[in-house]
Amino acid sequence: MFIFNRVILFVSNYTMDALILAAGRGTRMGDLETPKCLIDLGDTKIIDYQINCFKEVGIKNIFVVTGYNSEMISNHIGNQATFVKNPDYATTNNLHSLWSAKQILKNDFVCVYSDLFLINKFFKNVLMIQMIFV
Repeated sequence: MFIFNRVILFVSNYTMDALILAAGRGTRMGDLETPKCLIDLGDTKIIDYQINCFKEVGIKNIFVVTGYNSEMISNHIGNQATFVKNPDYATTNNLHSLWSAKQILKNDFVCVYSDLFLINKFFKNVLMIQMIFV
């Protein structure tokens, strides 16, 4: 059940997955050892904030494509997500990372870059609109 503009929506058989693209090195950020998604925003890391946003709207299946320092990401997130590795992250781009996840994506999905700071209310509204038109 979702509340959207004072209208209650019952979404019983709709499943949406989340895909977070976190394979890149983030070279524009300088010589970082830490993946961009593990950068702190106040008292939380970007990827933790994203995962919480997904969970708040009922998305249970969260997939993360990793590459650069993938162990740091998987150690931090643990069992909150399923991981897909892009072994070619250094020579490819986000489209290749998306393609790397094609075998595990079975439902409609929302795809975000791992360094994208989502505004929680906006994100919820966008997903609710999608669910209305299913």
